[in-house]
Amino acid sequence: MKKKLLLALGLMLLPVVSNAATPVDCRLMKRNETALACTIYYEARGATYLDKLAVSFITINRSKKVNKSIVKIVKEPGQFTYLRQKKLVPREKEAWEESKSLAKQMIRLAQDDTMYSAVDFTRGATYYHDISIKNPWNFTKTFKTANLVTYRDDKL
Repeated sequence: MKKKLLLALGLMLLPVVSNAATPVDCRLMKRNETALACTIYYEARGATYLDKLAVSFITINRSKKVNKSIVKIVKEPGQFTYLRQKKLVPREKEAWEESKSLAKQMIRLAQDDTMYSAVDFTRGATYYHDISIKNPWNFTKTFKTANLVTYRDDKL
């Protein structure tokens, strides 16, 4: 477990140059990288790096599990509460840049199934909620961060 966590944290050491411009509105996202960056930004902007990684893994895990693009997963109704907002323009430049960088790294990592599985400390989780919420699902708990609890639906 410790080894996986250290490998995941090592992701931040990967060199990344992001060319993605700030979207006018995250609801208009068309690229997987932008969809993941928006999700990281709005779901974990003020949280720990581990929380941001968890959100990333879970979003990608959902995509892989049902063989849909990250854009389609993120835009599915009721999946991410941040999409209920009227305007979704990232305003905190540093947090947005970090979200774009992490999204790019995670999408690159997800292309290598062996490495991805080795560092996915959520163990294939496809759901999460804030630690203040009592478990609303009958799913398998896989990991807990400072702010999130992650779950996997073994029935899927």
